[in-house]
Amino acid sequence: MSGSLSFALLNPLICMALAITVFCVSRAFPKATHLHYVTGSLIFTAIAFAGNDLFPNWKGPTQKIVVNLAFYLGINSAAIAALKRLNLKLPIAEMVILAGVTSAAFLWFLLVAPSTDVRIYVVNSAFAIMATTVIWMLLKAKPSSRTDWVFIGFAALLLVAAIVRPLANALGALNEGPSHSAYWMSVIAFTPLISVYCALVFMWALGKQVYEELREEAGKDYLTGLLNRRGFDQSTALLHCKSDRGSAALIVADIDNFKSINDTFGHSKGDQILRLVAETLSQLSPGAAVARTGGEEFSIYWHEATRLDIEQMASAVAAALTKAKSRLLPHERELSLSFGASIAANKTLAEMTLIADAALYQSKATGKNCISFG
Repeated sequence: MSGSLSFALLNPLICMALAITVFCVSRAFPKATHLHYVTGSLIFTAIAFAGNDLFPNWKGPTQKIVVNLAFYLGINSAAIAALKRLNLKLPIAEMVILAGVTSAAFLWFLLVAPSTDVRIYVVNSAFAIMATTVIWMLLKAKPSSRTDWVFIGFAALLLVAAIVRPLANALGALNEGPSHSAYWMSVIAFTPLISVYCALVFMWALGKQVYEELREEAGKDYLTGLLNRRGFDQSTALLHCKSDRGSAALIVADIDNFKSINDTFGHSKGDQILRLVAETLSQLSPGAAVARTGGEEFSIYWHEATRLDIEQMASAVAAALTKAKSRLLPHERELSLSFGASIAANKTLAEMTLIADAALYQSKATGKNCISFG
């Protein structure tokens, strides 16, 4: 294999290797549909390089149309992927108009009034418009993470490339060489770097998303959707640091006679009871952190609450459960909670937890279905 052929194969192979990698990752994460567009972008880029470099005898208008169309579709697919990642609405009408105008202008200056320079300006103007549109739409979506800003930076890089190369050509910095124009050589040198950066950015964003989802799941109870002990401890530690420690409240609640419900009606019914209690506590504790912190034990943290607020919440929960339990249990069967509460008097969370637990034991000892304060 000659050195020139090896060099000509390099860019298509790099892009195809990246395309295969991204495609395999997309198969493992079917919800990441935007990765299909990344795969398409890399394949189109590989086709463009192959069409220009691997067939030295294939020259003329058809070759130029195929190569430039492939590059156009590659950039367009990358732009779509960046928008689909955030589930943004695609500007279909604008994309169709841009493609039509670009195609008409390119063909005119290829077949009717041939001009390589003007074709360079036409194609790069289209790329600049695509990049600007992506930047505007991503900014309009209000970037909320470092990942979002990385994608804006990627679009900005494409915008700079779309401006610099034709500008350098216009200023005479890129002149015709014996076999390739200096402009094309700049494409050969720069585009693979953009392709690698594109693939890495999307893969990094997916990895970060998966990490965040796993971290969120690690802090949630799979059955009720509430926070679990770990998630509750993390969120309440942050809330307690920001709260007025003289008015924060920690409440623990336990389903009365839950073991008997499980033993009598089965674990499936017990799971339904747990979900009902979780839903009721969440609805009647607005603004509070609510968690399932044990088998049938729940915890509630209010960054600001009074004794009356807690008593009213407990009363509302009791009434709601009495009304809703008929869907799950026989009429004669009671469904109630016992509560233990601690209102902070400049106490730490650990101290509040001990006090609330002691108050819960007091409620259990005095007949259940009540609330006690520590």
